[in-house]
Amino acid sequence: MPKSGSGAFPVTWSCRHVHTVPNLRYDIDEGMGDFLSPKALRLLAVEYQGGLLSRLNDQVKDTQYENLSVFTTIVRTAQDPNQPLAFNMASQAMNNSFFLDHLRPPSKYSPSQNHERIMSGRLHLGVDRSFGSLSLLKSTLSAAAMGMISSGWIWLVTDLQKNLAIIPTYGAGTIIVRARAQRTPRSGPVIGESTRLSSLAYSPSFGTPNTLTPTPPASPLSSPSHSSKSSNHANPNQTRSVNTSASGFTGNLTQVGSVLNPLFCISLHEHAWMTDYGLWGKEEYLKRFWNVLDWEKVSQTFDHWNPRIDDE
Repeated sequence: MPKSGSGAFPVTWSCRHVHTVPNLRYDIDEGMGDFLSPKALRLLAVEYQGGLLSRLNDQVKDTQYENLSVFTTIVRTAQDPNQPLAFNMASQAMNNSFFLDHLRPPSKYSPSQNHERIMSGRLHLGVDRSFGSLSLLKSTLSAAAMGMISSGWIWLVTDLQKNLAIIPTYGAGTIIVRARAQRTPRSGPVIGESTRLSSLAYSPSFGTPNTLTPTPPASPLSSPSHSSKSSNHANPNQTRSVNTSASGFTGNLTQVGSVLNPLFCISLHEHAWMTDYGLWGKEEYLKRFWNVLDWEKVSQTFDHWNPRIDDE
């Protein structure tokens, strides 16, 4: 029976050709503080994630994409107009895994305390420089998320000059895969994915973070658009781009570079808050998210993309 942390899942679901779930850093059966109940967390980490991977398996069965990693599937199906569903399932699975991987249960000794105290000083300076304060970052991101009517994801990203910005993506749009490269420090499998799958994530031909320069948007001040090819893929005759549109910047609008690296994201799908908050519970869901965001992990990712220099 698969397990997560020390808690066993009562159900077994088929994922990418493997019937076990890699250990998460927390016990699903204990929930995620006052943010997600055990039932809601199980829905996201087991039922939804497992359903995405199971349907991805169905889409790629007996095709050239079978037995590829989720990352490689995203890159390759983005160029295939006949595989919109495979792209969507793979991209959603990667985004959902990234979201869950940045959650951290509250301390058992201080359940009402968030994790802001373990944010690095360098990241705190970056937040102050780009938004003015941590409180302003929270309110700005929450306002941007509330302004998204359709489902998607809201991201905090950094560029190579330590600037921060908030970017929305719609539908299956992602920031994690840009310019055919995985924009995370750890290019491992997503939650529920076998570690034995073929992957191009480590191929030298995909370049290194400092050499990737996706095409910059025509105007970083333009309003969020639903027309990005990587968002909804309604037209089967179009190929999809893994370069998610960078419109919708919030933060240091005129100074954010074109190479974007995600620090964390929040799921803005109704199923994420329906269980605990009801149909109109999005605002409270966003409010409580900050209680369980793992600022230590976010700080480590920020430091990875913005290594310390001698005179800093």
